[in-house]
Amino acid sequence: MKRLIILRGPAGSGKSSVSRSIRELVGKDTACILDLDITHPQEIKFNQNLEECLRYRTVVGEMFYGNSHTTNPDKWLGKFRNHDYRILSVILYANKELCFERCNSDPGRPSINKQRDRIYKYHDDVYRRENENPFHKAANVEEIKIETANISQVEIAKDILKRF
Repeated sequence: MKRLIILRGPAGSGKSSVSRSIRELVGKDTACILDLDITHPQEIKFNQNLEECLRYRTVVGEMFYGNSHTTNPDKWLGKFRNHDYRILSVILYANKELCFERCNSDPGRPSINKQRDRIYKYHDDVYRRENENPFHKAANVEEIKIETANISQVEIAKDILKRF
């Protein structure tokens, strides 16, 4: 079975860690991670990445905002549907302070993306957008919500994979 798992949430909610855990659990040779926040200005790069990922049985998409990918999901989801992927959207929840702590402790994250006010704003924006215009409805996909505060990324990954 082919599967597309779309991980959504603000910075620090656990998208990257859960993506890596899913990839480890299913095997690096059978899984691809797709950045769904690469949009309009880099559409060529996004499409190249998407085409590459269509060669894998499991694709994990990471979406912070998504912008055009959330407002016009059929444009890219159709490619997965045409290749018989089962699609699941997963919203990862974490409170503002936990998101800040995770971002602040990430050595690879640029310092501008470690600022408390910025992280809090992004946190609020992501969940506000979701309440105003739910992605899963626009995309016509199944969606689950997972609180990430007191559970390891490996356990979250296992839970997501069990749903398939």
